Amino acid sequence: MSKAQCLNISYDVWESIVQSNGFTAYFVEDDGVTQQGTVFADTDVYIYVSRVVDDTWASFDGSFPLGTRITVARNDDAIANIVGLSGIPYTHRTGDGKQIVSTWPTEGSRKTVITSNWADKTTWYYGATVADHEVASVTTSGTVYQLSNTHIVDTGHGKITGEDDLTDANGRSFRPSVSGTVSGTTTVYTEVDPHTGTGDFTLDYDTGEVTFDPALPIDAEVKASYHYAGSSSYTFGPSPGKKLMVKDVEVQFSTDLVLTDTVSFEAFGYVDVFAPQYLQSNGGPYPSGTKIPLSKTVYKTMMDYVNEANGALPNITKLGGDGWRGMPSDVVIFPWNYQAMTALSSAAGMEIRIKLEHDIPFDGSVATVTFYCLSEDE
Repeated sequence: MSKAQCLNISYDVWESIVQSNGFTAYFVEDDGVTQQGTVFADTDVYIYVSRVVDDTWASFDGSFPLGTRITVARNDDAIANIVGLSGIPYTHRTGDGKQIVSTWPTEGSRKTVITSNWADKTTWYYGATVADHEVASVTTSGTVYQLSNTHIVDTGHGKITGEDDLTDANGRSFRPSVSGTVSGTTTVYTEVDPHTGTGDFTLDYDTGEVTFDPALPIDAEVKASYHYAGSSSYTFGPSPGKKLMVKDVEVQFSTDLVLTDTVSFEAFGYVDVFAPQYLQSNGGPYPSGTKIPLSKTVYKTMMDYVNEANGALPNITKLGGDGWRGMPSDVVIFPWNYQAMTALSSAAGMEIRIKLEHDIPFDGSVATVTFYCLSEDE
């Protein structure tokens, strides 16, 4: 372990350094000489050492009177207090004086935000609309029934990471429910489990077609409650009382992807904070609490992503098999490693909105964005 470097300096320089930095003064009195001795000042990097003699005693005693200076018996006592007992963290150094450092994880609550898949409209849950107890039309009595909407939100087949915890603004699950009524008796049916293969019906989430196996009585009336996709918009921001520090971003594209629309990333915040001159109370058009656009970035072509990314990570080869649990294609990852974290403040009403400008899904398998964030108190 390396030691702090001792600097033996003149008293005037020592006093100036100690007073300028608010260091603690340690005094070691010479044997039998009351107004003479050695003085030390505290930092674990440098220990400033000087001598007090007859012609500098008055200055020392005036600047560091009894009660402010610490008198110790030996030089080593002063040094021990400086590097061991003063509460200053010891700085480890190499033999030639270079400081030894190590990284430590940032404190805060990790929050990872993963968007919908813009190549699969059945994942567009954020702006989905509820259809409640809708009576399905009959295609084949007892067997096939048609919902009035297409692109039903699918949170049961692993298409959305964390899908089991997703609920809408009213706390309702996105999982569809289907029931049938025969002669006044209602039965609730279960969707076929993708793992076990057991259940009463299958749902084509893209077309809204419900198929029963075994068949229902031909006079059954089938009702369904579900969410169906509309806008591609995906919005995220901090929880109340928090600020969300966006550290890194990654875009995940399957190698079979075909771009069909422009993606926009737009930041919003309260007009009260960012443009109070536009408040109605100041003669402007916006009521208090309105969120206005702050910045916008658009990506029209694949080269837009390539040009702005910090390179590309190695492709992730198609893994997991050909079933619903496996990857549908190889995936390319473009990272955005920010030089400084982007802070989203809940007090300022800040949020990020991402969307396809014409709500046209990409062709192919996968197009998602992941935001790596820290959530901290405001």
